[in-house]
Amino acid sequence: MSPLVHSGPRAPLRWAACTCSRDPAFVVDPAVQLVFKHQGGYATLERVEDGGTSAHEKNEPRFRPYDGRVHGVLYRVTREDFEKLAKREGGYVVQELQVQTYDDSQYNALVFVSNPLFKLPQEVIPTEKYLARVREGARDNYLDPAYQAFLSGINTVPGAGLGSEYYNTPSKYMGYSFLVIAALITLAFFFQH
Repeated sequence: MSPLVHSGPRAPLRWAACTCSRDPAFVVDPAVQLVFKHQGGYATLERVEDGGTSAHEKNEPRFRPYDGRVHGVLYRVTREDFEKLAKREGGYVVQELQVQTYDDSQYNALVFVSNPLFKLPQEVIPTEKYLARVREGARDNYLDPAYQAFLSGINTVPGAGLGSEYYNTPSKYMGYSFLVIAALITLAFFFQH
């Protein structure tokens, strides 16, 4: 993640001014893969079971293949700062994953993955603006050059006019269901009087 991502006026954390530490790292479990299946075309992590295929292999769009593990940045922050960040990461839940820093130290890290209510049924192509931030973060944090090459090979789409496939999540239908139920209750109330 780029230090710029969490330094805007609404950001709960100021990475540039933070006394926290950060280290390049990768997910130890090779079955955990980066996929673009979060509402709006954002990234999440998804486990591919033995004998299964990744979203990259079974669904369109197909991205440039990458045999390695998911790379990112391990931030060491205070509990208070983590709680602030967790409140801002709508649509994600926290899971624990084992990660290894580039100096071979291993840690159990808390990571944000898609809440099932905000997870798309099919992988989509990420937007230019979003993937540019991901690539910038990889570059700024000196992630593995092979992983940066993988990120550079991912196709993007303009952010304007995204199709319904970018928002087709269970949360969308729950919202519609709530509106229908509210409308029926309102109608029933008026017909009783």
